[in-house]
Amino acid sequence: MRSALCHSGEKAIFVVASLLALWAAISFYTGDPAELENLSSEYAGLETVSILVIVACFALFCDAYRKGHGALRYAAGALALLAATAFVREADVKKLPGPQWYHWIAERGLQEILFVGMSLLIFAYLWHHRKHFRDILHLLTNWYAWPLFAAGALVLLGQYIERRAGSSRQVYVEEVVELLGYLFLAVAALRHRALIGMPRSKSHSDISSERFDTGGQI
Repeated sequence: MRSALCHSGEKAIFVVASLLALWAAISFYTGDPAELENLSSEYAGLETVSILVIVACFALFCDAYRKGHGALRYAAGALALLAATAFVREADVKKLPGPQWYHWIAERGLQEILFVGMSLLIFAYLWHHRKHFRDILHLLTNWYAWPLFAAGALVLLGQYIERRAGSSRQVYVEEVVELLGYLFLAVAALRHRALIGMPRSKSHSDISSERFDTGGQI
């Protein structure tokens, strides 16, 4: 039942992503620059949706970590940290409410410090579970996990566009591309969650090794 729900959610996300790409292409050529700027500004429509998608991904990976075993569990933990890192990247900490000392720190590179810290935490987590690294790598490089790499490619493309953006239309494209990347991350989260508890006899043909269904808990 849960696998069917994940599969339905996956198809729904692909439909949403296709419609988003089509709408963005039309808006890019026909939309008013002021409207595009409003959509792509900090905490406006596109960025808010991106943050909500990231939070949903984090929740799915945490659920997979809580209920999984072996490489599925440890991979889910790493992916949950990856989603948290994406959240730190998207959230503008300078605009969050807080005391004066918080704003003093935020203005002096707090977001960059948090991003680097989260990235180091992922490496530390993988090092802590290095005896499972080979199994995790095999799981994450399976063709079934291609949405994860599509997500990474789109987010990196968005970052590339952001660094060279000189107009509201380019900023708009950057936000749309990154949102598409996070939607693919949501597909990866649903696929990973669907594998948890799946009987070996019914698991995907390429997720065939028993070592993905066994292993100790942390």
